[in-house]
Amino acid sequence: MLSSPYSRTWMDLGLAACGFAVWLAMAGCDGSATQTTTSTGKGIQGVLVDARGNPVGGATVKAWPAGYGPVHAGMQDSAQAATTRTDEKGHYAMNDLEVGVYNLFGANPSNHATVLIPRVKYLEQAADLGTDTLKAPGVIIGKVQVDGGGVPPMTFCYLEGSNYAAISDATGRFVLPDLAEGTYRLNYYASQYEGAVDSVVTVRSGDTTRLADKILLPDVALLPPAPHGISSAYDTVHGVVHLKWNAVHVGDLSEYVIEFEDSPDLSPYPMHSYSVHDTALADDAMGYYGVYALGTEPFTRSYWVRAKDTEGNLSPRSAQPTIVHMADPTIFQTVFTMHPVLDSAAPNRCLDTAAFALDVVSSPDSSLRVKWQVGANYRNEQSGESDWNTSLDSIRISTGAPRLDTLYVTRQTLDDLGASGSQVVFDSYMVSAAVLSGGALVHQVIASVMVDSAGCFHPQATTTERSRGKPPF
Repeated sequence: MLSSPYSRTWMDLGLAACGFAVWLAMAGCDGSATQTTTSTGKGIQGVLVDARGNPVGGATVKAWPAGYGPVHAGMQDSAQAATTRTDEKGHYAMNDLEVGVYNLFGANPSNHATVLIPRVKYLEQAADLGTDTLKAPGVIIGKVQVDGGGVPPMTFCYLEGSNYAAISDATGRFVLPDLAEGTYRLNYYASQYEGAVDSVVTVRSGDTTRLADKILLPDVALLPPAPHGISSAYDTVHGVVHLKWNAVHVGDLSEYVIEFEDSPDLSPYPMHSYSVHDTALADDAMGYYGVYALGTEPFTRSYWVRAKDTEGNLSPRSAQPTIVHMADPTIFQTVFTMHPVLDSAAPNRCLDTAAFALDVVSSPDSSLRVKWQVGANYRNEQSGESDWNTSLDSIRISTGAPRLDTLYVTRQTLDDLGASGSQVVFDSYMVSAAVLSGGALVHQVIASVMVDSAGCFHPQATTTERSRGKPPF
């Protein structure tokens, strides 16, 4: 029966050092019968038999105080069970009991058969409890959750009036095996959370009892208050979430912890967090996704803001997070087109002017620069030298709604590059239009034009380029 004794689960897991602090209720298992001794003399005795009615020798019988719990008033409980064994006739006797109410557990070590004799009231009068039958044990399976969601803490789960205990895992699940048939009171304890109880938990022989999820509430007496006035705004241009909240006024405040969780289809990680000392946070929410992943699908990010004191205690989480719906930062759609302009008076309809138009589609609250540059390949026929010269033609500011920015290149434009002279012959030139945001390059488009000996322009082709640029990371 006692195949998962408290001495094993508690000591092996090292919980004595964890500082569990909970005052165990001294009430016994609700719904169970209480047996009171009535005969003369002292001690409790009885007989254990198997399912066929045969006496079981060598079975262990332990009597635990009905209100016993592994932790008590912040310390490991020093209470010990009175223990004895049955003889070959299945008979057992306990003569050194203090006055009190006990839960008796019998266990057959050969087949794990168990029995619970609940709430035996001992008043220093000998009692014969009669015959009890050892049966196949049952199992309790449960799960601990935190109010408002999030990762559940390590929770100590124990059956009051016994030495059965378990620790929840990272998902909040726990198992209590090898339990005698009967009704139990199940206690839950987790640091910084209020203690919780399932008053009536029924275990049946050979069966599994699956409990409803247990929701733990923060122990507000130990925690700093939660921040209020939380607001959020998403900057669609740069992909930044701006969070603000009211300050928490406590003397031992250390920092604020901002926890956030993305849509499950976007991030495989359940939870992330930032720590800040101010009452605001600028989260580059789309910094990674917006720059390195074209066409990121819209998603949601949920935020919780919690206060943290110098002892590491976190304030309770709000039941509902602050949810921000996000998409890519504003995409600057750039359309670059070259328009040839013919000089009708020139022989052979010589093209001596070219117009370069840049249509920048940006967000109304964005601020972009369009930087034009013109560079030419030329040679000096007298010296035979060739060179390349680049000069800034103009800078224009594109703000707000879509705007067409046009640059005209003529023969005079090329002469102004500093390579003018009767012996200078241009071979070609290039026009570059760079879209800048905050001084950083968002996108750049380039067109090239050949120049013949008569100074006529010969575009390689009419250039139209559609591009997508994003704000820099």
